Amino acid sequence: MLKQSEIQNLLIDYLKRFPAEESRIKIVTDYADRTPTAQLYSRKNFDGHITTSSFIMNPSGHILLLKHKVLDRWLQPGGHVENDSSLLVSALREAEEETGIPAKDLHYIPVDKNEAVPFDIDPHYIPANPKKMEDGHYHHDIRYLFVYSGSGDISFNIDESTGMRWLTFGELLMKDESFTKVIAKIPDVLRAAFTEYVSNRSAIGHNIFDVLDDAHNLFGYEDGFSDWFQQQLSAFPDEVTLQVRQKISLLEKQFDEKTFLQLYTIFQSMVGDEPLYRMMSPALVSIFFDHVDLLIDSNHYVLNLLLDLFNEAFRDTMLHTDEMRRQLVTCTYPLLTRNRQVDRGSDTDLAIFKFIQLLNDRRFPGGKELLHQFIADHPESQYIEDIKFALK
Repeated sequence: MLKQSEIQNLLIDYLKRFPAEESRIKIVTDYADRTPTAQLYSRKNFDGHITTSSFIMNPSGHILLLKHKVLDRWLQPGGHVENDSSLLVSALREAEEETGIPAKDLHYIPVDKNEAVPFDIDPHYIPANPKKMEDGHYHHDIRYLFVYSGSGDISFNIDESTGMRWLTFGELLMKDESFTKVIAKIPDVLRAAFTEYVSNRSAIGHNIFDVLDDAHNLFGYEDGFSDWFQQQLSAFPDEVTLQVRQKISLLEKQFDEKTFLQLYTIFQSMVGDEPLYRMMSPALVSIFFDHVDLLIDSNHYVLNLLLDLFNEAFRDTMLHTDEMRRQLVTCTYPLLTRNRQVDRGSDTDLAIFKFIQLLNDRRFPGGKELLHQFIADHPESQYIEDIKFALK
């Protein structure tokens, strides 16, 4: 357990990260200044004692709460400090004991280079409990933030809780308005952690696609990605953008099918996350355009990516210039010529039929001309009638 001086230093570091909270946690700093190490964590110290807890978020932005058996309130997992080597270890232990989630499935979101600095500190009053012969006292709760990265079933400890739920931010506030402060802090903390993660791993030479894929898993780039996180990403720092682009430039020099599959995975993960998508997609798609000849004989991934690009062009989110759309049309022609005869009803057949319809759209410069050229060059193709019908 941390000594008194270590707790005092921890509070100093916390206030460097969250200086606006100085008056709010003064009761905690005063407590740390007057309380010797032996009494800091003691349950018998009714002046108060230090506790720890965990806010656990899933990739869709929901927070895990437990229905406390004694207090009859929905609260985050947490409890008293025991023989733990650090407060972070204490929070992890309590989380595992109360939810059954193993520590390996909880990705810690640090808020400072000093990883012991908590995400939040909350002094709150605990009413007297005559059954336990406990006077009313303060819990000075040291709180840490985690993202749940597991996939198995989780269950609460029936000795501690009577229920467990994943709640949206709105539901969280309906349960208890005291969570307002926590909800306000989470987006900024996550954005800073994401930036730090990508920046650090990029700087030490990781493949940028692996970095972004990891970030996707750890920070929640999924269909259920919350609006509040998307808004935060709109402020993605320029210096990290530059590093990402530099890494893409390096990766382009070793482009192969494996790289393409990584590119396609990352592209898919970004669709729908507008700020990150706008930032990254032009560079990613440029690589694809430059190397499409390498991939033209490959599998359905190329077809799917092209269809995705056409759909995004319709939305004007990224392929919004005539030049980019013209490149997209040009990339499509080799696919038509290489797949002149395919099984009707197959994925490839349906994709090509979709391409024909899209190329005929006035928003794609050169599309109609390409279809007329195809009729002239490949009169034996099974798609001639489809193309002629589309051009009417």
